[in-house]
Amino acid sequence: MRHLKELTAASEKLKINASCIIGDDAKRYIDEVFSKFNPEKIRGHLSIGKDSMSIDAEIYDLNFSKVLPKTKGYIFFEQDLYNKNSVYVIDDLSLLYDVMQECYGMEYFVSNESLDFLISVNWYVIQCLGKAQQYLRLLN
Repeated sequence: MRHLKELTAASEKLKINASCIIGDDAKRYIDEVFSKFNPEKIRGHLSIGKDSMSIDAEIYDLNFSKVLPKTKGYIFFEQDLYNKNSVYVIDDLSLLYDVMQECYGMEYFVSNESLDFLISVNWYVIQCLGKAQQYLRLLN
């Protein structure tokens, strides 16, 4: 839960509404996302692969969230010992940029409550499936 602590501290500092889901509820959500989108890599450098749209993380790492809808966003990580069964929920996904600026670099997945899309962010590339493709096309 290292990342949750860092994200929560950044949210509090910036007065951005956010919360956390941990344990069984987080596991169910993450499993549902993985089942629907079947990402290629859920450990190491996270990746959706397949037919995902890709953009350069070096250029868009932080600011890609500015084109996302002002809706709840669910952010989760490699399901390792430190971040297993934990989800950071930000009330306005377009503000993820602001929160991440306050944090040390992370690799993570982003989705929403209705599972309309999946975004993976790693050190090299941002990939997306579903409705996120229409949002991220606005960056070009």
